[in-house]
Amino acid sequence: MTLPPPLAATSSAASQTFSSPLEVWAHTQQAKPHGEADSAQQNSTELFMAMLKSVSSNPLGDTDPSKGMQIIQDMIRTQASIKEGERLKDMVQALQDNNRLQAANLVGKSGQFYTNSFSVSANHKDAVSYEVPEGSHLKGVVIDVFNGYGQKIQQLSGPATDGLHTLDSLVNTLPEGRYHLQVSGTAHDDRAVALSPLITSKLTRVVFEGGKIWAGSSSSQLFPLESLKGLAPHSAAIPSILEGALSHANIT
Repeated sequence: MTLPPPLAATSSAASQTFSSPLEVWAHTQQAKPHGEADSAQQNSTELFMAMLKSVSSNPLGDTDPSKGMQIIQDMIRTQASIKEGERLKDMVQALQDNNRLQAANLVGKSGQFYTNSFSVSANHKDAVSYEVPEGSHLKGVVIDVFNGYGQKIQQLSGPATDGLHTLDSLVNTLPEGRYHLQVSGTAHDDRAVALSPLITSKLTRVVFEGGKIWAGSSSSQLFPLESLKGLAPHSAAIPSILEGALSHANIT
């Protein structure tokens, strides 16, 4: 049997036939002649055409062209996912570094956190308050207090006027422990309105753990930094969003 002569070598991958995507990859790794200056677009086009020609005619031993196209699409998606993952990682790192710096600058100061959890100890009592937004026009406010086991231990009424209302008298009557608040208002049309409790705590401790920055009193509990009142929402919230995107892309 007489074999056909070998194909002449050319500089374009698209003019050659390869038996597998691996051969295409190997071809692209070969050094190009000195002085050849293909643009990135040309290189991408050549590689794509070579891959298309290869896997469509012989997709890893199969003669079904549609399977060859599926291989190409999978390779393109994988490459795009890796690049996007690297970009997101860089963004997450920059934002986390910025948040660490912000948190370090808060040490020694008092911060108000939007959270319904607070603690009372012999050495420290978190200041507890709630905020009625301006223009709410509420006719009543009810405060439910729960212990650390989720059992309701108190229910009391509070001022319904607009503004910030402290609950010092409540805190001073509680024994040591951790507690949770649920504050709700009643509008004049009897509609229930959820209100935001505010916990004021001196920031003597700041830690980075579980992908978040936590701040608070060393003798009390720590609060996630994004719940700090007055902090720009994007400065601490974006990292968790991006980390979710990384997780969704299965890139760590």
